[in-house]
Amino acid sequence: MVFAPSSLILTNYYLPLSGALGFMSVNMDINTIHLEKNIERFHKASISLAEKASGVMESDLKFFPIIIGKSPKFMGITSPNGKRDPEYFTPFIVNASFTLEMLIKAIIFYEGNGWQTGHDLIALYQMISTKSKKKANTLLKKYFSDNQYYKGVLEQINKEFDLKIKFNMADILHASSSAFESWRYAFDNQKTNSSFIGYGEAYLALSKVKNAILENKT
Repeated sequence: MVFAPSSLILTNYYLPLSGALGFMSVNMDINTIHLEKNIERFHKASISLAEKASGVMESDLKFFPIIIGKSPKFMGITSPNGKRDPEYFTPFIVNASFTLEMLIKAIIFYEGNGWQTGHDLIALYQMISTKSKKKANTLLKKYFSDNQYYKGVLEQINKEFDLKIKFNMADILHASSSAFESWRYAFDNQKTNSSFIGYGEAYLALSKVKNAILENKT
């Protein structure tokens, strides 16, 4: 059975796409307890914003809001049966993408490679170890395959945009890599669209990788 998610299509809505970003390790005195709490707090805020955007409570949230962009339009896809509110799309994406950024930076830091600057998710992801990337990708694909609602999501994306989305960590983060930079400046009409997809699955997979690293350090 294919479940039809709720969607909203807007035309002539442009979002900026960030250019090449420089990354460097900076010398910071990281309070890891505060770092962990920050990630947790931003994730809780992402859940609240996702509930508002989707029009359902967390217990009924089949997947987190998805934004697929292809100029000159983008499509927002939310859980079925909810009364979605597009006013919360932008704050959700900005907050959720920053949460993923902090999570990936924490993994890099816990693996001993210092605290990194920059916001490009895929560039940051490539900096974590091969072992961690493999584990995160395996977990992510399992989470997607276990969620029956994504079949309808993929069909809708392919129908509207002719995009072949692959549910692996590299593709998800590549599609979402500039979300933080672009959506916080969504009022800039001279720029192109940006997508954001798979927040919940990416967060769970990366969190498990991070926590495994911390457990091995104790």
